[in-house]
Amino acid sequence: MPGGNEVVVIVRISSIAIPNARIDDYLEYLQRDLIPRYETAEGIESVWVLQRRLLAYDEVTTISVWQAEEALTRFFEGRPLNDPNCEYSGIEFESHTYKLVRSSGGWQRF
Repeated sequence: MPGGNEVVVIVRISSIAIPNARIDDYLEYLQRDLIPRYETAEGIESVWVLQRRLLAYDEVTTISVWQAEEALTRFFEGRPLNDPNCEYSGIEFESHTYKLVRSSGGWQRF
């Protein structure tokens, strides 16, 4: 475990399943509208978008890395990602938030 100089890193993982026929449009929407919201957030370290094919749907998973849980909370309270005007509906899975306790390789925080 890290000592007294522990660096806290918070990771949030969320997923949505989008119909295959709409995936290209949805990914364009992410790049145009959602990713810029993350990029300007106070306390954001990085954001990744992953995709995999699941029969008639594509699962799109967003992994965001934050400097503190308070930054993550402020972002999602002040700038909700559920845009009521978004035309891309899908099956949303429950989001989860984690504290990073170990890392290895290219991204070493401890």
